[in-house]
Amino acid sequence: MKILRNIQFSSLIFRSLCLLVLATVTFSTSAAALPADQKQLIENNIPYYDIREAQICANSSGALGDPSLIGSENAEIAYNYMRGNDLSPMHAAAVIGNLMWESGVMPERIQGSPIRLSKDPNDAGSLGWGIMQWTPATKIFGLMEQAGITTPVYELGSQLQLEWWHMTNIAPPGGRNILPGFKATTTLEDATKYYMDKMEAPKAATAALNKRIEYARAALAKYGEGTVDSTQPIPSAGGGGCGPSSAGAPGATGPCTGNGDMVGNEAILACARLFDPYGYLWGGGHEDPEQFMRKFNATGGFSQPFKQVVDCSGLEMVAIYLAFGVKITPYSTRSIQTVKEFREIPVSQSKPGDILWRQGHTEIAVTDGGTRTFGAKSAKKPPADQIAETKSSGYTKAYTYIGKGSTRQ
Repeated sequence: MKILRNIQFSSLIFRSLCLLVLATVTFSTSAAALPADQKQLIENNIPYYDIREAQICANSSGALGDPSLIGSENAEIAYNYMRGNDLSPMHAAAVIGNLMWESGVMPERIQGSPIRLSKDPNDAGSLGWGIMQWTPATKIFGLMEQAGITTPVYELGSQLQLEWWHMTNIAPPGGRNILPGFKATTTLEDATKYYMDKMEAPKAATAALNKRIEYARAALAKYGEGTVDSTQPIPSAGGGGCGPSSAGAPGATGPCTGNGDMVGNEAILACARLFDPYGYLWGGGHEDPEQFMRKFNATGGFSQPFKQVVDCSGLEMVAIYLAFGVKITPYSTRSIQTVKEFREIPVSQSKPGDILWRQGHTEIAVTDGGTRTFGAKSAKKPPADQIAETKSSGYTKAYTYIGKGSTRQ
């Protein structure tokens, strides 16, 4: 493909060669020459291709399908699909925030915890299924037929088509063509809530609007600067999509600042939330944070939810690195008071992004006064609850980050 980039072929020849590359890799009989992971994909009838080559071919003129179906993980693919349908970065992120809360953007996800996956909606019974958690799951068959979608129901692309059909035709709660009203919203919070109300219509007790907004902010931070339709480079997976802030100064626009609407220490909380839903791992995150992120991404990165990755203080150190590019003094719950980048403050004065401490455990403040916290809790909890937000309990000390990028010098 390097040669193809340097020689100008006609569009017809180029498209043909792109298809030939995919066919050769997918159906080659010389499987012994392929890496083990590619062999496993082929044996399970899953086409394998290099995403970078797919971008070149798809962008050449759409010969391989909709160029918006590009990304290294489901959330990114869904985001680019929405951008390809002319949604703004903010509105595309609002959609992803809702899908992350509903299913983690897993097209085979059955409602409930721990995670269960199935290609057959019948296996979900009366529960929800798919990226939108259609409930009961079997209703998706009739909806697919009504929308004229004939590709397999368990494929992400099929479900994204159905979601778009809902937005432009009949939404699951019954509203018609909710797209104009959705596009008329002017803030990420309003867009996320509008989608939730019109497309999901959850019961008030299970709405979790704040969680959906946090996911939307993370999606905008991760994919909003440098998607395939941008003049900026596609973000490197090495930063987990939440890389070091561009200027490291209060008010700077960077990947964890929500493109300017989140500044300073709140970015620590935003970056930490990227690890929900992941799992608790004692000692995880205590090595050099740059090496940690390389290892994390080499084993699936943010496309592998509920993988056990960090402990409480490890999550905080990684989040600070992702927010500001700062490798702070390594610490544990026993040595946090020695960290030169922290200043101790009363718990009552803590704000979002500050670190709360109690004997043997630390978490990140979500609210003023630390009444709610977010952190890596325990491997003994169910997978979905190991890294999560909860009501604060028993914290006796608080520490605020005062290093590069902080608003609390």
